[in-house]
Amino acid sequence: MVINEINRMFKENPNATYWALMTDDPFIRSYFLLFDKYITMYTEAGSLYDEWAVIQSRAFLTENLSKDLLAMNGVSLNDSLCGCTLQGRQCSFDDFTHFFDSFFHNCYTYKHREQNVESLLMEGMQNGVSIRLHVGTGLLDVNDDVRFVPGTHDTDNPLSASDGYRVVIHHPDDYPMPLAEGFDVPKGFSANFAVRVSETNKLGQPYGNCYQGASLLHSNGTAHDHKYKPLLCHRQCLQQAVNTECGCSDSTLDVYYNMSVPFCRNDSDIVSQNCSGKSTPECVDSVRRLYKQVSCVEKVRSKVASSPAILNKCHCYPSCDGIHYHTSYRWVIVLLKR
Repeated sequence: MVINEINRMFKENPNATYWALMTDDPFIRSYFLLFDKYITMYTEAGSLYDEWAVIQSRAFLTENLSKDLLAMNGVSLNDSLCGCTLQGRQCSFDDFTHFFDSFFHNCYTYKHREQNVESLLMEGMQNGVSIRLHVGTGLLDVNDDVRFVPGTHDTDNPLSASDGYRVVIHHPDDYPMPLAEGFDVPKGFSANFAVRVSETNKLGQPYGNCYQGASLLHSNGTAHDHKYKPLLCHRQCLQQAVNTECGCSDSTLDVYYNMSVPFCRNDSDIVSQNCSGKSTPECVDSVRRLYKQVSCVEKVRSKVASSPAILNKCHCYPSCDGIHYHTSYRWVIVLLKR
């Protein structure tokens, strides 16, 4: 995996410029060129610890490299799917669709092609979906010495760089949001999910408030691709506030309001590539400007999230019609022969 290759390169030679020139891999080249601008400043300036926490985050990597590069070098379904059955019958790679998540990067949605829908409503594990997955990068198993790899760890995020999978049970038309709604399945365990479905139909005005639209709207009036739900509305409300007060968009919110606004952690117009190998006052100052922009995001998110009055202005009412999945699950350790 690419993370093992980057770890090997860092251990062999910590000079990022060297590897950017030597490698033929487009992701590894872009990766080292990105972080090469900051390594000298971090080691020589001595006072950029808060700034470095932003720069080495997964969100920083997401907002500065293309989705295609990140997806191409992430864990693919071909590398991880060991087996899949639906009611005892084999399913295949064709039953999964790919989507890009700003934190997890490569995510996959299982969508059955079963024509007899009634048969899927039968209860019991034998009537459900069973999926077996290969887990982990092997970073700790194949390396005697692991170097800190920027972009794969978040200092304050317990999910970063952990082995396992994040699972979301959702309606086929819903936009999955793994960080907010998911369940963890750690390495070496089997997880059993029990799902109970309920449907609600609200009357709306004059009896109460509910959202009757099919989806949210962007600032230009175009509709989102996915079905409305209050959580998406809250995220867009936060994003709109970030757009207004900080002049940028936060990729960690998953949903966007003004699609033309640049990312808050994107450094292309702030920190010059000429800063590679340098810690000049101009370069250090540019890093602090980038950090100030990201700090604005955190302040706005904190202000909006703690203010019912601001959130109420966004009218994030429950859907008038909705299908809800109530999920419970338990882990069972898997004993494997060596």
